[in-house]
Amino acid sequence: MKLRHVPAVLVAVCIALTPALTFAQEWPAKPVRVVIPFAAGSVSEAIFRTISPGVEADLGQRFVVESKPGADGAIGTGEVVRASADGYTLLLAPTAVFAVIPHLFANLGSIP
Repeated sequence: MKLRHVPAVLVAVCIALTPALTFAQEWPAKPVRVVIPFAAGSVSEAIFRTISPGVEADLGQRFVVESKPGADGAIGTGEVVRASADGYTLLLAPTAVFAVIPHLFANLGSIP
């Protein structure tokens, strides 16, 4: 590419990125739901409840913790899979849940 084409390419890249910048929004704009796929009082819940005050203070929003135990994490994971993909429902689970559950259940969205 010749040096004289650099300004044109730079302008094209700026124009291409403009829509992405204008649609960006602040997160979180509402409380965030955190699903823990184990019983209340689990290690995951204890860890999150310990760090959540600092996270809430930094982000300026509440984090609502919900325990959804059963099927070794599949029920809570299915709950998150069925949630809308807006970034306001998070799954807090050990690595085994992310690594094993998708291989055990073909359709996590159908788990009650």
